[in-house]
Amino acid sequence: MNSRTRLVLSRLGDDHAQRAQNAQTRKAHSGKLRAVFDGDARLFGAPSRTPDAMAVKAAKGPPRRISQETFDEAVQENIDDFDLEPDEAVADAVKAFELQNVDLSEIDKSYAGPEGRGEHVIVAPTQTFVEAVETAAKDPASDEKFSGASAASHVLRAAIAGWNIPGWGAAATGAGVVQAARLHVLTTATRCVDRPESTHDSLPDALGVLAAVLDADEAKATFAALKFPMEVTRAAWPACAAESVVADARLRRMAAFARTVAAAAETCEANKGAFVKAEVETCLVAILREAEAEAASRTEEKEARDESAVAATDPRCAREATREACAAIRALTTGDDPREPASGAFAHARALAKAGAATALCAALAREAAAETVDLRLARELAAATRHVAVNDDICRETAERGGLDTALRLLRGPATSSARATKACAQLVRQLAGSDEVKALIVQRDGIAALAHCARVFAERAATAKEPSAEASAMNARRAALMRMAPSGMFSRAYAEETRAREHREDGPSACLAATEQCVGALAASCLKHPEAATACASENAFEIVAEAMGGPVGATHPGLQRQACMFFRNAVVRTPELRAVALATTAEASLRLAKRNHPKACGDVATAALRDLGCDNYNEGYNPTTAVMGADGVVRTPEELGDEPDVGAVRAIAGYGSAMPSLAE
Repeated sequence: MNSRTRLVLSRLGDDHAQRAQNAQTRKAHSGKLRAVFDGDARLFGAPSRTPDAMAVKAAKGPPRRISQETFDEAVQENIDDFDLEPDEAVADAVKAFELQNVDLSEIDKSYAGPEGRGEHVIVAPTQTFVEAVETAAKDPASDEKFSGASAASHVLRAAIAGWNIPGWGAAATGAGVVQAARLHVLTTATRCVDRPESTHDSLPDALGVLAAVLDADEAKATFAALKFPMEVTRAAWPACAAESVVADARLRRMAAFARTVAAAAETCEANKGAFVKAEVETCLVAILREAEAEAASRTEEKEARDESAVAATDPRCAREATREACAAIRALTTGDDPREPASGAFAHARALAKAGAATALCAALAREAAAETVDLRLARELAAATRHVAVNDDICRETAERGGLDTALRLLRGPATSSARATKACAQLVRQLAGSDEVKALIVQRDGIAALAHCARVFAERAATAKEPSAEASAMNARRAALMRMAPSGMFSRAYAEETRAREHREDGPSACLAATEQCVGALAASCLKHPEAATACASENAFEIVAEAMGGPVGATHPGLQRQACMFFRNAVVRTPELRAVALATTAEASLRLAKRNHPKACGDVATAALRDLGCDNYNEGYNPTTAVMGADGVVRTPEELGDEPDVGAVRAIAGYGSAMPSLAE
């Protein structure tokens, strides 16, 4: 062995030793990173996990949050300890945190530099706002100081809407923006009550900056922890509902109040519960009734006099207040907080219904559907809010009795067919109401089966030719909507706002069309469940062929949701009406059901098997491996292992009790 070879081997050995040492250092660093992460995560209420469990596989459960400083420290340690390049250090830190189920959406993943990232740009306007609000609160009678606080709030709100830099929520919350925004609302509400004759209405702007701040998760958590929902509701609502204020100004205040409730309640279960304890449901119902009364008053005045006589009031104020109230109702009745194992959405919906929300929503939906020009975005949001409130049989029946079902069907027969999103919302409402057996009969009586079948056919055909909007266009629309939500009033013209809302209905892509078709088919399936009259009506309206064509189309065949609802439709339609099996089998249903089992085993394996079985198809259990014990024809319960991969169709009835006649022991 020559000297050169010895040198190479020596270097290889040194390199191997260095790699081993680096591995040990990295292991120790990972443990330290986990320790830092656990300490940081506990600030956000996240449970810590053991290092061994996290090293083996990615953590499960709701995503957790870390601060920007924690991420920057991890990147810098990668550079200092392992001599990694900045890009490699960032990638390594991102991978490590993602394995620990950390949400990095609000983290700036660029390299901060050896000196750190420095102060976030949102901190300066936040500190100015905090100081101005505190100064105004000390002397509430001073118009000059209050004007300074209002000006600072406009600057802060414009900065939040315009910059939208990752990490702004944590930085602003740390600078005290939540406490200052709440104090600004309280001060403004007090001034509005004490000075009802003031020509400048500043309360919507004060509530608007609070809503913009509460768009950040860190601000929501602080708002709930400091028990501000109760305080803000008790202070702001009397000023919003003051009778001494003209109708348009009152509606603008109410809209801003509802927008704040929605912003605080979205993805935060603590705020949802706190607002319901503050009885905010009565406030939201009052907003709906106020908007309805104003709209009715305008209609009466318009009929009695000419158009110029009612020009002093703006109809858009009533619609905007209704829209924001619907958003708040949906936020309170949606279990969308990933950190909470349970949700109070059902109890909140019952509280809203008890306060009269179902009746008020049905009245607003009926008025919008009867308008000369239907605002489909508002109709969609009203239908969605009504569906969220109708959570039990009693509320479903009340909603149908108050006209909610008739209005939804009327929209499905006419204006809603021009928008996939509006059709989806109306079909979802009908599907929800069909959970009540009494409403199923009403759907058949009001020709609802024909309306649902027509919409299913229209949007299934439209999905085959529609083009999906580009990612750039979708991102631009989302950006415009976010700007409109967070920006101060007057920052954008009404034309810009109306254009932003109109963009949602311009190009329904295949995904939106298929989603509408799925809900229409789902409503048909819900109507047929335990209701043979609905199944017979489906046969009369050619719904079997329409659903089979939608299910077997080249675009529809790729949509798991549509495939599952179609399977459930065929099963529900024939299980109590075996005479309709021939009608279903005359279509392409059997071939589509078998294809659905093969292409979407998780979504359709069980329901497609049940549909094939109740249609009387041979070998219906092919390819289906049950995950639970089933009873065979001989009355013996067998586990999936005992049944084997391909159970004997003649001896086993999988999913027993689904309505099929069980064979006798003699058979």
